[in-house]
Amino acid sequence: MYFVDASTLQPRTELYLGEYFYLVFDLRQFSGPLYVTISQGGNVIAAGTVNGGYVYGLPMEILPPINQGQTYTYVVSVYDANTGRQLGTASASYVEKYCPSVEISNVAWTNFVYGTRANVTVTLKNLGQSGWTYTVSAWTQGGSTGRASTSLSVPAGGSAATTLSLPVTSFSSTSDTLVVEASCAGGQWHVTARYPVQIVPPRPGPFSFTVATVQARLGQPTTFTIGAKNLGYDANLVSLSIPGVQYSVNLPSTAPAGSTVPIQVTFTPAVAGEYSLTATLTYKSPVTGATYQDTVSVPVVVYAELAVSAEDQMGNPVPINASIDGQRNSTLWVLPGTHTVSVPSVVQLSPDSKLVFSGWSNGQNTPTISVNVQGNTVVQAVYTRMYKITLNLGPAMPSGAEWAAGGSTYSKEIPQYVSIGDGARWALQALYVNGQPVSSLSFVVTGPAVVSASWVKQFRVVVDCGHVACINGGSRLERWVNAGGNFSVALPQYVPINSTARWRLAGQPAVQLVVDRPVTITPNYVKQYLVELGYVINTATGAGSPVIVQSLWADAGSTMSVDVNSLRPPEAPGVSYRLAGIKMNGQPASQTFAVTGPASAFAVWDMYYYLDVSTPMGTATGSGWYLAGSTAVVKVEQTSYGFLVRDVFEGWVDDQGHVYRNATLAIQVNRPMALRAVWGKDYSNTFWLTGGLAASGVVVWRRREVTTAISTLTKRIGATFTKRTASRKIELEPIKEEETRVWAQEEKK
Repeated sequence: MYFVDASTLQPRTELYLGEYFYLVFDLRQFSGPLYVTISQGGNVIAAGTVNGGYVYGLPMEILPPINQGQTYTYVVSVYDANTGRQLGTASASYVEKYCPSVEISNVAWTNFVYGTRANVTVTLKNLGQSGWTYTVSAWTQGGSTGRASTSLSVPAGGSAATTLSLPVTSFSSTSDTLVVEASCAGGQWHVTARYPVQIVPPRPGPFSFTVATVQARLGQPTTFTIGAKNLGYDANLVSLSIPGVQYSVNLPSTAPAGSTVPIQVTFTPAVAGEYSLTATLTYKSPVTGATYQDTVSVPVVVYAELAVSAEDQMGNPVPINASIDGQRNSTLWVLPGTHTVSVPSVVQLSPDSKLVFSGWSNGQNTPTISVNVQGNTVVQAVYTRMYKITLNLGPAMPSGAEWAAGGSTYSKEIPQYVSIGDGARWALQALYVNGQPVSSLSFVVTGPAVVSASWVKQFRVVVDCGHVACINGGSRLERWVNAGGNFSVALPQYVPINSTARWRLAGQPAVQLVVDRPVTITPNYVKQYLVELGYVINTATGAGSPVIVQSLWADAGSTMSVDVNSLRPPEAPGVSYRLAGIKMNGQPASQTFAVTGPASAFAVWDMYYYLDVSTPMGTATGSGWYLAGSTAVVKVEQTSYGFLVRDVFEGWVDDQGHVYRNATLAIQVNRPMALRAVWGKDYSNTFWLTGGLAASGVVVWRRREVTTAISTLTKRIGATFTKRTASRKIELEPIKEEETRVWAQEEKK
């Protein structure tokens, strides 16, 4: 006999409130009808007839009231249903409980800080035979926290944990007792555990702040006070920060609970305008060291300085009466925005000096301007310090006065000359500044000045040569001479136009006069042309280069005659000239002509050379005068004379030794020439007389007889004409007539 869980059919020795179970008894050892009774505490709670051979279970439930921890024993008695004989008994017991016993095996928690929540983690261990859901509760015994509960399911024989969040809502002491409870059956059974805990006091603050609107000037330190009231526990003040500005703080070290402490702040604003500063107060708990922050908005009105200054062009400060937004003041503290600034246009300092407004440093150029102020702003008016320049420039120029800037260079173009009519003018003699002579009117203005000038009257003298460049390459000379002064000029006698033309002065070259009025001088120049006289020589090949014999200048329009005899080329032996005509500028002309321009007059001559032709034998033709370069034909009447020993024509030789072979010769006559016929002896018809001598080994050679007229021809003929011989290895030389030279035969090698 035993007890089992109705759901798991597992044997049980403990049973808990509300559980269903079976009381199991085994009758398999019996057979037949059986009568069974079930009793507890001596009382039969169930009885009936069953068949043997089976296992039976009586369903039961644990109901209240519960006798926690009480043991209940049940007895099953078995009888023979027919005879009533008791066959046997069996008993089984269980312990009744509200729930399985549980152990609070572990408790952990976070800090208990006033005003926050502390987390308590509870771990339970189930010591019973069935999984169960317990109620887990936690609180502080001294009342520092509220109570928190939750359900936790723990398996049989296992553990589970849960976390409870306890609000720390009260502070009366820094120590308390944490109570942890695990219960079931609505708290009819529970187990508790207690732990000592520290309670952190309430946080300091928060702070409430009072502060008035701060009036400040941009860039200047300003001090204001913030009233900070501690609405909480005691606080240690750490810092006060104001981002974006330069500041310093006089911060108290503590702020007791409920007190108001003054916080003195000195800051230097960097931005003008109406805005708020955010100040952050950092403080901490003197107990926990926890840090807290509260912020306060501080309204500020920051004014920017708008200042007006003035200086002259040299950077020196000048006194002026400025106004800002209609107020006569040079400095005004204003809020950001557009403001009107005015300065006077002219400040008269004295009759000879003044200040003239020229512009602003920001580029604007009117005396009244609008200025956009966003920060400290200085607008600077720039004035030009002016000085009077008195001008005494008569009589040539009008007098008067001008103003010039101090430090500038005053320049005025004073003309060197001022016309007072045709041919008359005033000439500047000297300039003076404050009585001191100057070379030009240009000086640095350092104060008032007086400029004066002195003048002299001049008259113009003109020398006009028309088209003739009579004066230093020009045709006109214009010179101004002081009244009563002397003028002189030297004119050239001749003025070249080009290489073939010029001007001739018809008059005196020197001019002198005393100038008392405008004067114009007109020299008289006559044009002349270059006339070249010479000759040209014609030959058969054409005209030669002109030869200039004489060059002379002749007035334009005059008449000239050509003397041909003075233009005859120089003659020489064998050379003669014949007049062919006269050419003027390349064209046929007469001996007399008018000069209308440059001219070249040449006598044209035909040049002839004499050709002298001669022969010692017979006759020769061709001698005479020939046009230079033409061709002459010379010839001999016949070329041989005689019978056995003949005179034979061998050629012509000129006076320069040139040899010509032809008996009839066409030759160009390009100089005076002499041609002589050269003849030689021919012994060929008598050659047989020498045969016997050759056969006996002796060679005989008889020199031809050469007749020449001049010794120079003899040598050339001897070297030129070929000698006839039977042996080419024998060198022959001329021998005297009738002379015989014999060589031994071995000399022929």
